[in-house]
Amino acid sequence: MTDQKKHSPQRLATVLLALVLVVMAVLPASAAMQTDYAGIYDDAGLFVDSELQQLSQQSGELSARYGTDIVVVTTGDKGGQDQYDFVQALYQNNGLGRGDTRSALFLLLDMQEYKVYLHSVGAVNNYLTNDDLDTLTRDIVEAIDEDNYLAGSQLFFDRAKQLLALMDTGNIGGNLFGGAQDTGYQKIYDYAELLDDEQEKELSQAAVEIADQYQIDIAVLTIDDNQGKSSMAFADDFYDYNGLGCGETGDGLILLMDMDARKIWISTKGKAIELFSDRNIDDILDVITPKMSDDDYYKAADKFLSMSAYCIEHEGKRVSSQFTPGFILLALGISLGVGGITIWVMYAGHKNIAGGGGTAGRRGAQSMQLYIKEDRFVSTHTSRTAIPKDSGGHSGGGSSTHTSSSGSSHGGGGRSF
Repeated sequence: MTDQKKHSPQRLATVLLALVLVVMAVLPASAAMQTDYAGIYDDAGLFVDSELQQLSQQSGELSARYGTDIVVVTTGDKGGQDQYDFVQALYQNNGLGRGDTRSALFLLLDMQEYKVYLHSVGAVNNYLTNDDLDTLTRDIVEAIDEDNYLAGSQLFFDRAKQLLALMDTGNIGGNLFGGAQDTGYQKIYDYAELLDDEQEKELSQAAVEIADQYQIDIAVLTIDDNQGKSSMAFADDFYDYNGLGCGETGDGLILLMDMDARKIWISTKGKAIELFSDRNIDDILDVITPKMSDDDYYKAADKFLSMSAYCIEHEGKRVSSQFTPGFILLALGISLGVGGITIWVMYAGHKNIAGGGGTAGRRGAQSMQLYIKEDRFVSTHTSRTAIPKDSGGHSGGGSSTHTSSSGSSHGGGGRSF
C-alpha cells in the first residue's frame, strides 16, 4: 500500500502527459502554434530574430492603423490540413481579426508543399478581389526568388498597406495596382500629376481618335509610386486589370512614365505586339527618352501618340520610315542646290579678294569665312538625312514577348531617363 501511494504522483503525471499528447494529436497543428512576435507565426523557422522583430513591428503598425490583422505564417507541417483549413484554424483558435467582422489578411508560406497562400477574412473582403489575390501571390513568389522570404513578406505588407488605405478612404472597388480611377480624361492616367488640364485634354482627344479609328487602344500612365513592381510588370498589370484593349485579344499599347524608378516603358498586347516590333519601340524610345530627361512630359506623350499612330496606320512600318525616299531625294536636291549656290558665292568672293586690297579685301575675307561655316553645316545636315538601309517595310527581328501576372502575352520595351 505504501509503495502504491509512493508512486501515485508519478502515475498521475504520466496520465496527464498522455492526455496532453492525445489533445495535441486531435487539435490541428495550427492551434498549437505560438509566437513571441505579434502577427508573425514562424513555425518553419525562416526568419532570424532581427527579421522577426522587423516584421512584427510592421504587422502591428498596419493592424492598429487600419483595424485589420495583417499576419505572416510559415509552416513545414500542416498536420494533414489543406492551406485553407490550416489558416482558418489558426485564425479561430488564436482569436485573430479586428472589428465587428474580425477582419484579417494572412500570408502563408507553406514549406511542406512549397506554396504561397493568401487568405482574407471579414471586412477586407469588400476591398479585395480574387484577381488581386492571384496577382499578389505571383508577385510574392517572384520576390521570394532565391529563398528571400523576408523580401516576399515585406512586399506583402507594402501591398496590404495600399489596400487598407483604400479601405480607410472608403474607396470600394479600388485595386492593388492603383486602379483606373477616373482622371477626367479618357486614355490619360496622370497619377503623378505631370500634365496640366489643357495638356491632358489634348492628349486624351488624340488617344481616343487613334483608338476609334484603328481599333487599337492606346493610353498614357504616369505614376510616382510603382508599389515595388518593375516598370514592365506595372505597365502590364495596369493594362490587364483596368479594362484596356480592343477586341477579343485586347489589342493596344500603353506608355508608362515611372517617376519612382525614373524609367519609361511601352507595353503592347494583342495585335499591337505584331505592329510594334522591338525596332519600332526602340525608334519611339529614341525620340521620347531625351524629352523625359528634359522634364518635357507632354512632348514625350505627344510624340508617343503620333509615332504610334504612324506605325499603326502603316501596319508596322518602321517609324523612322517617315523619311521616305521621295522626301530624302527632295532634301538631297535642296542641299545640293544650296551647296552649289554657296560654292558660286565663295568663288565670286574669292575673285573679289584676289582683285582688291585694303578694307575691301578684309571684308571679302570675313565673308568667305562665314560661308565656309555654312557649308560645313549643310554637309552635316545632308549626311544625317541619308537614305536608311531599311526599305520601309515591316521591321525585322520581330517582337520580344513575355507573360504578365494575368497570364497574358505582352511585348514592349523601356529605358531609364
